[in-house]
Amino acid sequence: MSLWTVVPVKPFDEAKTRLAGAMTPEQRFALASRLFERTLRTALRFARERPVLVVTRSDGILRAAAELGAMALRESEPGGLNAALAQTAAHVRGQGGTQLLVVATDLPLLDVGDLNSIEASAAQGYAIAPDLHFSGTNALLLPASDTPLFAFGLHSYSAHAAGIRQRGADPKIVFRLGLALDIDQPEDLAALASRRPSFLKDFTGGKPAVDRQSRRPLGELRGA
Repeated sequence: MSLWTVVPVKPFDEAKTRLAGAMTPEQRFALASRLFERTLRTALRFARERPVLVVTRSDGILRAAAELGAMALRESEPGGLNAALAQTAAHVRGQGGTQLLVVATDLPLLDVGDLNSIEASAAQGYAIAPDLHFSGTNALLLPASDTPLFAFGLHSYSAHAAGIRQRGADPKIVFRLGLALDIDQPEDLAALASRRPSFLKDFTGGKPAVDRQSRRPLGELRGA
């Protein structure tokens, strides 16, 4: 089998809008940029000589992906993530690829072992890595031919699992912290701050990240 790792990316100035209560637009841009670069470097180490493909509609991200050593594909039209992934799958099939591993960019604790784990677990060709709440999908391994399966969005974890079972397969569920902890909401920043506070200090002038409404350090808000 020929596995392609796929990293879909929003333009950084459109990313992480739900963090507006915790970070300025400039901080959100910088965070999205760093998360992308970190995720892509991790994917490249995991893939070794196998293809890693970034799909985006941002010229800057396309250039950055190529500079880091990845392949880059421009979204053909602004149809959202699932449409972009369907386009990507068609491209991969045209290049002889047989499997896709789609990886979210906003995984600050992701490491090569996490990606090795999801690849090794998919005996039937399908694996899902959910978020901490078993609501979203942070990584999805599937045959490149199965483009109708893409169901990213609200409650995508259950939608992907149901879609795979409808195909007569049993998806392997891979729950690891590096795959589960994504950065979508202020409480996710709090969870990250409690585990790796240095990651967020780079975006806050060397100071602990602070909730902009309560002014409390984000690490103190976890579970509050």
